Amino acid sequence: MNQPNNNLTPAQARTILWRQGRIVDFLLDNNQMEIYNSLKDGKGAKHTVVALFSRQTGKSYGLLTIATQECLTRKGITVVFIAPRLKQARKIAKTNMAEILKTCPEDVRPKYNAKEESYYFPTTGSTIELAGFNADEVESQRGPKAHLIIVDECGFMSNLKYGLKSVLYPKLNTTKGSMILCSTLPRSQGHEYFEFIKKAEYNGTLIKKNVLECPRYIKEDIDRFAEEVGGYDSVDFKREYLNIMITDDEYAVVPEATEELMQEIVKEVPKPPYYDVYVGMDIGVKDLTVALLGYYDFKKSTVVILDEVVLKGKTVTTESIYESISFKENLHFGNKKPYLRIADDNNQILLNDLLATKNMLFQITRKDQKEAALNNLRVMLGSKRIIIHPRCKTLIFHLKNATWNNRKTSYERSPDNGHYDALDALVYLIRNVNFGKNPYPKDYDMPMGDWYMLENGKRTQFEQRILDMFTTKKR
Repeated sequence: MNQPNNNLTPAQARTILWRQGRIVDFLLDNNQMEIYNSLKDGKGAKHTVVALFSRQTGKSYGLLTIATQECLTRKGITVVFIAPRLKQARKIAKTNMAEILKTCPEDVRPKYNAKEESYYFPTTGSTIELAGFNADEVESQRGPKAHLIIVDECGFMSNLKYGLKSVLYPKLNTTKGSMILCSTLPRSQGHEYFEFIKKAEYNGTLIKKNVLECPRYIKEDIDRFAEEVGGYDSVDFKREYLNIMITDDEYAVVPEATEELMQEIVKEVPKPPYYDVYVGMDIGVKDLTVALLGYYDFKKSTVVILDEVVLKGKTVTTESIYESISFKENLHFGNKKPYLRIADDNNQILLNDLLATKNMLFQITRKDQKEAALNNLRVMLGSKRIIIHPRCKTLIFHLKNATWNNRKTSYERSPDNGHYDALDALVYLIRNVNFGKNPYPKDYDMPMGDWYMLENGKRTQFEQRILDMFTTKKR
C-alpha cells in the first residue's frame, strides 16, 4: 500500500488515507486501536472481542470508525451496529458519523438511507446497518447474514445471551464473521454481560479502559466529570468512569473481595520459622477439581495460600491428583508434611484410592452450616487474615467473581467451565484450620542460658556454683 508523501499537507494526507481505507491510523487513539487490533488478530469463525470502556473514552466513536474502515476496505460486506434501542443506535450513529466523516472526500463518502436505517458505501458496495436490541427489536435481525456485528452498550440489554446465541451469532455462520461486545459497566453484577467480561478476563483477552487512560483529557476535565456525579469517591464515578464495580451484595458471594482489598492481600510474604501446612480440595464431578496449598501463621493469626492445583475433565485421576499435589507440597514445604489435608465427599472412591495406593490421606470436611463457614471466610478476608500468592490465579478470579444464582441456592457457573470451585476449596481449608495449635517450640525466643540448661537437663559444676550464689539458703 502506498505511503502518503511527506511533502503533503495534513489534509491531503488524510484524503489519501481515506481512499486507501486507512482511517483508523489517524482517527483512533491507542485505547480504541486495541479493539481494532484484537479484531484483526482474531482467528477462526465467530471471533468475539469483549471490551469494557468507561464513559467519555470514545467508545461509540471508535466502534463506528472501525465499522467504517471495514466497509471501505472490504467489498459487499454487511456490518450491523446494535444499540439497546434502534432509536438510540440512530442517534449514536448520526452524532459520531458526522464527526468521523468530517475529512472524508465525497467520492468515498457513505450515503445514509433513512428508510433502511443504513449507511451505504458506493466504492465497495458495503453497508453499515443500524438496529436495536431490547423490546424484541433484536428479533428483526433473524435471517440476513452479517460479516461483523458490533453490539454497543450491551451491558444495558435485556436477555443478552438469548439475543446473541439465538439471533446474532447465527448471522455469522456462513461468513465466519466476528463480533464486538462493548459497554460501560452494568448497574448490577447479575447482568449477563458480566459472564462475557469474566470469561474474557479469565482468558486474558478483556480490553478494559477507564477515563484516566484517555489521552484526550487533562486532570481538570476529569475533576469536572467527577464533580458532576458526586465526586471521586461516589458510586457513579467509580462505576461509570473507572470501571470499578461497587459490589452488589444481592449477587456477590464474597463482596469483601473488592479490587482494592485484593491488591492488598494478593502478595508474596516470607514464611515464618514454624507453621502448620494445610491442603483443602474441592472435587469436581462435572466441574473443576481445585486443591489449595497453604499454611497457618500462628503469630499473625493469618492463613497464607501459597499455590493451587486445578484439574478438570479426564485429567482428574488418582495419579494426576497425587502427582500434582505431592509435587507442590515438596516444592513449597520440602520434607514438612501437611498437618491436615481436607476434601469434600463428592468422590469417596477417589479419596480411598489415594490413601490405599499412594498413602495420601484426605479427611472428609464437614459441610453443615455452610453459610456460617462462608461468613467466617468473609470476615477473615475482610480483616486481611488471608494472604494469597499471586500465582493462585483461579482462586483470585473465583473470589472476585463468584455470584449466586437467582434463588441463592448455589453459585452461578464460572467462565472456566467450573462452579467457582476454588472458593469452596478455601472454605473447606479455613473451617478446618486448628487456630489454637501453637507450632512454636516451648523454648522459642528463650534466653541462651536458660535454653542451654533446659536442653541439657543438668547443670555444669560452674553453673551450679553461680546458681548457689543467688539462692537463699534455708536455716
